[in-house]
Amino acid sequence: MTDRNNSTTTTAVVTTTNTSAAKPIWMKQAEEAKLKSEAENTAAAKAAFDATFKVLSDKAEKAVDSDSEEEDAEKDLANKPVGPVDPGKCTAAGAGIAGGTACAPATFVVVTKDADGRKVPNGGAVIRVRVSPGVGVGGTEQEGVVKDMGDGTYTVTYVVPKRGNYMVTIECNGKAIMGSPFPVFFSAGVYIYGYGILCFFC
Repeated sequence: MTDRNNSTTTTAVVTTTNTSAAKPIWMKQAEEAKLKSEAENTAAAKAAFDATFKVLSDKAEKAVDSDSEEEDAEKDLANKPVGPVDPGKCTAAGAGIAGGTACAPATFVVVTKDADGRKVPNGGAVIRVRVSPGVGVGGTEQEGVVKDMGDGTYTVTYVVPKRGNYMVTIECNGKAIMGSPFPVFFSAGVYIYGYGILCFFC
């Protein structure tokens, strides 16, 4: 009686052990696929993480490189002598470059600069200014009076005889400066003669 119960218990234990040890093939494949998928996801996440930080690192390196390149360029420019004059970089400024009143002197200043946009510290450039009347104004082209100030700037004075639109062409060493020719407008002016005043609207 006792032996029969013991043998039944033993058999039950063996059966349970065999059932847990022998998994179906589809279950093994599912577990392997799950492990493989997790490994791939982990690898992809790591690759994305590395790529992100590589891009940020590259940008930081480029920023440092560009900063050092700019500093080098500034140092080179500081050591580079100013000149020669580049007409395309020269500028004109002053009231006379916008217009004024007919019959009254109009004045402006031409500033000579080199190819790097730095003001040339000495004179000697050939500045020519031509003032041409616009359509319907009449008259002939005239030259402006140019004074070399000896410091890289040139004072220009000109007078137009009557009201209207004009074009002011400025050349440095035979080439147009930046912005030339300049359109200008002159309002009516007044002539004054002798001790009496004679008004003449141009």
